[in-house]
Amino acid sequence: MALYTHKDASLNNIDGMGYAFLIQTSINDTYQGVFICETENTAGLESLLNHSEVQFSGIVYRKTRGGEVRGQTKSFLVDVKNVFTVSAGVRADFEVLKEVRESS
Repeated sequence: MALYTHKDASLNNIDGMGYAFLIQTSINDTYQGVFICETENTAGLESLLNHSEVQFSGIVYRKTRGGEVRGQTKSFLVDVKNVFTVSAGVRADFEVLKEVRESS
């Protein structure tokens, strides 16, 4: 299985790199995601653990039935589940709650 590529993204107005991806099960489909930013944003990311929903804007990956991976830029309301330090900075794992639709 190919790994997804981190792209420019934002999480609650914090700029960084990240993506969301689809997990399909026999019961339902859900999206999860990863966001990484500079270590100086650690306190900002950790504070998101106390919010029930924040906005993520970035690339969303989905596999087609043929196995091809497609990416599309979208915005979601997400629930940040975990924040920890990695070699590239600070990482936040999140679950997608719902898509934010642009109003025309």
